Amino acid sequence: MIDHISVSTALRRLIPLSVRRSHRPHPAADRVNLPVSDISFVPSETVLLLAVSFPKMAPAQRRSVAGFAVEDLIAQPLDQCHVVLGPQVKADDAGGVWLVAVISLAVMDEIFRAHAGSQAVLLPDVLALQVPSDGAWSVLARDRRVLVRLPDATGFATDCTALAAIWAAAGQPKIVLLGGVLPEDLPIAEQTALALAPDPALRAIDLRRGRFARRGGGLPLGLRSLSLICAVALLGHLGLLLLDVLGLGRIAATQEATLRAALEAQGVTVQGDLVTTVTSVLAAQQPAKTGGFLRLLSDTFTALKPQIDTVQIKGLRYTRAPNTLSVTMEAPDLAGLQTAQTALTAAGLGVTAGAATSANGAAEVEMTLRGTTP
Repeated sequence: MIDHISVSTALRRLIPLSVRRSHRPHPAADRVNLPVSDISFVPSETVLLLAVSFPKMAPAQRRSVAGFAVEDLIAQPLDQCHVVLGPQVKADDAGGVWLVAVISLAVMDEIFRAHAGSQAVLLPDVLALQVPSDGAWSVLARDRRVLVRLPDATGFATDCTALAAIWAAAGQPKIVLLGGVLPEDLPIAEQTALALAPDPALRAIDLRRGRFARRGGGLPLGLRSLSLICAVALLGHLGLLLLDVLGLGRIAATQEATLRAALEAQGVTVQGDLVTTVTSVLAAQQPAKTGGFLRLLSDTFTALKPQIDTVQIKGLRYTRAPNTLSVTMEAPDLAGLQTAQTALTAAGLGVTAGAATSANGAAEVEMTLRGTTP
């Protein structure tokens, strides 16, 4: 089960967290400027930040389910949103809490075009603020905008005139002002400086992920030199390999001509493919045996041939005494495995299927197959 941790319900009604907004760069006076050359900040009004609890699972599994974990918390359909799994912000025995960013695909397209040619990390500008202690807000005022970082590591941006109502709805948390001027009716509990750079772990929530991932980019001079040396060495090896292939080709042609002559001397007419002719001659001299591993394997793959593009064999184990073949197979879903089992049964094989599992967009099962009677 996946839980969702975020700002309170009251805040959700007041904070402009819609992921449908357009990307409009703010005036210079409203922007967050830090002396970090490889980070570009985007307006947090366009990004929904959530703190999500995940059970213990592999990183790849967590990335694959992140979208479904936040689906109930966003206004747009999931297929219209770009979801980025960020860093872990809290650990516990059950798993932990991760920061997740959600942004409209249409808005992300605009941002991506606006930063074309740049290799900088793209972060919502509210992440430039320090995470406050429990019961407090980190606040940065920028002319008409206010950025607020919450104790769960999420945050939001809002208009300066709306901040008082949001603050009251949140239970009037302690305000730690990191810069700027707030309305007079908001009490400031503490003032401190804005950090010169965000937490390095936040680079994990770079919005350039998936379809918006970086494509190439220049290499440092040292790496370019190394890559050039490797390329020259590779060309040299390819040249030697080509000479080997040509030499082997000449040897194979000579041996093929010799074999053709020997077959024709025995009265065997060689037409077309030499391998087919030799196989036919050997089969005529020694009839194929029935039963055993080869027959069972052949029957299995013949039965599965209609599903060759959807069913993958991941493991085989043959037991001679009872003449059984244990097959571990994978299909896109459980229905695909059921179709495979039906095909094997229809081919006359005895089938005993184990418990099927389904994860990461694939289903897997181990089946024990018994051969047909010759």
